[in-house]
Amino acid sequence: MRASSKLARIALAVTVLAAITAMLIGSSAGGAQAPASASASLSVVGTGHRAASRRDSFISVWPACACGSHTVLEQFSLADGRSLGALARLPGGPGVQISDPHAVPTGPVWLTISAGPRYQSGVAGGDPAPDSCSGKVVRFDPASEKSTTVLTVPSSELTADAVPSPNGRLVVMVGGGCATSYFNEHLVVENLGSGKEWTIGADAAPCHALFDAAWSPNGSHFVFPYGPSILSPHTRFVPRGTCDAPRFSRLVVVPAGHATPVRSWKLIQADKGCSYMTATFDRWGIAAIEGCEHGQPPGSHNDPNAGDAYLLQLNHRRRTVLRLPLARGYDGGGIATDPRTGTVLVSESQSGSAGNFVWTYDGHKLRKIKRYANGDATTVVAEPW
Repeated sequence: MRASSKLARIALAVTVLAAITAMLIGSSAGGAQAPASASASLSVVGTGHRAASRRDSFISVWPACACGSHTVLEQFSLADGRSLGALARLPGGPGVQISDPHAVPTGPVWLTISAGPRYQSGVAGGDPAPDSCSGKVVRFDPASEKSTTVLTVPSSELTADAVPSPNGRLVVMVGGGCATSYFNEHLVVENLGSGKEWTIGADAAPCHALFDAAWSPNGSHFVFPYGPSILSPHTRFVPRGTCDAPRFSRLVVVPAGHATPVRSWKLIQADKGCSYMTATFDRWGIAAIEGCEHGQPPGSHNDPNAGDAYLLQLNHRRRTVLRLPLARGYDGGGIATDPRTGTVLVSESQSGSAGNFVWTYDGHKLRKIKRYANGDATTVVAEPW
């Protein structure tokens, strides 16, 4: 999810809107909404600008919120952030969500495209309709402009942020019921060869927060932020569109090869008054973005998306060894490691149209690549390719 989003903000109001749309792109559902079809309307089409993977560039959905008049997959210079050209035209329209691109460097780009759910009323949460979703995972090769549908998602499910394993044999996604994803999201792992699936976090108490996962370099583990529900672990009720806000997010590191019960997770706590937003494995351990309550403007309350933000470096023992300030007000973005160079790409969209930053991180310091205009929505989430 966006929370990519991938990368979503944690809503810390008394209730949370019942649409993954809100969690993916930060917008609420205002009335009935029809999902796009899962065929041509969700297709990825090359622009005629063929390109190869480069160590001195990165890619992003542009705009990353998929909320502009048109949406493309774009390549950018790692030196100064300038555009190197649009690689593909992506679908758009009401209710369409496009997750951040992911790739095994030098390989094709993976895109997750979904639509729905349809909202049945104007009540809080919209009363999402079952079986009103559509979606697919597409593998796009910018060199040949060939687009291949890897997975088609049934109408009963809503899926986001499919990330291939380092060897390309497995994929992990954030999934949930079409009408219930706002309270029961979990990770779905699939072996692309055998079709075998297993889930991680499906037994979490309703109304938790769970964000997209990053693979360890050898493909053996995941790291992801998880905000526990304030409800009892034994709660099994189905809310009708709204949820109490979850607790601030911790980090979870779990084996990728099998399901693990939530009660067995060893949570890595954030700093006091702070919440983890996104994380990735890097050469030094784990790099993560943390948003905090302190530093939030007057009128904000218990909102880690409005206060000070930091890049944290955790060592291999999961202990914080470095804390670098980012721009205040983390309101979306991402973090990803280029396995070819070890460079970590850090993206942050500030709240209130204050800007969208992209940095590189080398284990010691941040280097700003560019500040993009964000228009109160995430513009760029840098991914290595």
